[in-house]
Amino acid sequence: MELYHLRARLERIQSVMLRDCPSVRALIEIPKLKGARKRLEEYFPHIEALRHATAHRGEIEAFPEIHAPDGLYRLTGFREPGRYSTYYKGDLCFLDITSQTLQKIGEVVQEFLGAFEPAAVALQEEGHIE
Repeated sequence: MELYHLRARLERIQSVMLRDCPSVRALIEIPKLKGARKRLEEYFPHIEALRHATAHRGEIEAFPEIHAPDGLYRLTGFREPGRYSTYYKGDLCFLDITSQTLQKIGEVVQEFLGAFEPAAVALQEEGHIE
């Protein structure tokens, strides 16, 4: 679920919060922001489905005919070492829980934050931050 929230925060920063700060936005490397968000989607394509399946587990278990119409319904959780998986709307969604997963999350966050480096330098030179 936290990956879903990370995605939402990155979207909000880029799409909402920076819109209200055009002078700062002009100093930020927008392609890096977009690249980080794209990389997050590439690394974790099931973020939204996993969030919905986990957050609405009771509904999924109550209506397996909707979420697993072919009868492929199973309880959610860890069926394999290092992998969380669950069905959502008939599709098996998964997230590997490994050190590589953590590394990928770090890469996305580092790339996103790196987009702000030129703004930080400019604001520091102007005396706005210490």
